This record gives sequence, C-alpha cells and structure tokens, in this order.
Amino acid sequence: MAELPSDLLPIPTQPWDERPNALPLVVEEVRTALWLDGGNISAAAERLKVTSVRLRRFVERSPRLMNEKREMIERVSDRAMANLVETIHDDLDKDRRNQDSKWWLDRQARDRGFGGAGAKVSISTSGPVIVGWADGTTVSGEADDESFRGGVNTSEEEEDGIIIDSSVVDPDSGGNSAA
Repeated sequence: MAELPSDLLPIPTQPWDERPNALPLVVEEVRTALWLDGGNISAAAERLKVTSVRLRRFVERSPRLMNEKREMIERVSDRAMANLVETIHDDLDKDRRNQDSKWWLDRQARDRGFGGAGAKVSISTSGPVIVGWADGTTVSGEADDESFRGGVNTSEEEEDGIIIDSSVVDPDSGGNSAA
C-alpha cells in the first residue's frame, strides 16, 4: 500500500450497520477511508457503512477529495512503474522481463517506432513480402530464389545478415508463424 499521509484523522466507531442518510458524511472521514482503501470507492464505502453510490457522489462533489483521489492514483501508478522497471532489469526471469519490455515499448516508445507506430509486415506463401511503416513507406520483394518453395525458404541460411529458417513460417497457414 502507498505511504499514508500523516495528517489522516481516525474514523470514529459507528454503532450502526448502515450509516443513516440523515447523518452527513464528513470530508476528513471520507479522506481517511479513501487513503486506507487505496482510492477504492466501494471498499471505502463499506468502511464508512454507506452505499458506494452515495460515497461516489460525495467525492465527485468535493474538489479536495477529487485531488486526493488523483494523488492516490498517481502514487499507485508510480509503484506500478517501479515494479515494471524492476522486472525489466530482472535477469533471473527472462520471460517476464521480455514480456514487460515489450509492454513498455508498445506503450512508452511509440516515438521510437514501437507499438502502434511501428512497422507492419505482410507475408504470404505467394506474392511479395511487404514491410510497411506508420508513415506509409513500404518495402517489398519477391522470393524468386530456388531455395524458396511457396514463399518459404526450405533451408536455414543467412541472407544479408538475416537468418531465414523454414520452421518460422508455416506455408499451409498463409504465411502465419507456426506455433
């Protein structure tokens, strides 16, 4: 849980199962409940013994509580980012590291050509291989070498520093990667 502010006031003990509607919510009590429950309105409502609808309306009408809620979200986001950065540097769990790295690149490195702004590749067993970029630029080529059959290289060899392996492409799947 995120570090709690030092100025939170305790929530008084409540002798009822549900807070009476006639008893108004108090900003400081709500603030404490929100911090204790990490900004989760439903959990804070349970703690305060009110409906989540009532508490949500109260929070939405209070600029102070909305600012507090935003701060809670920022702190959780900071923690999540710290966890992500930690896993990206984890040499013991390479699968997790690679998965988290791909997630980061897809969302945070689009300006570097990753994610939605990255390259698109079209491969079919007949016709050209087409590589296209977000700016509309494309490069295509035909597989007319004798070692290609149906668009797939049947041998593992190196062409221009790129290893082509027939196990990577399944000719019966229309060029989709084999699993």
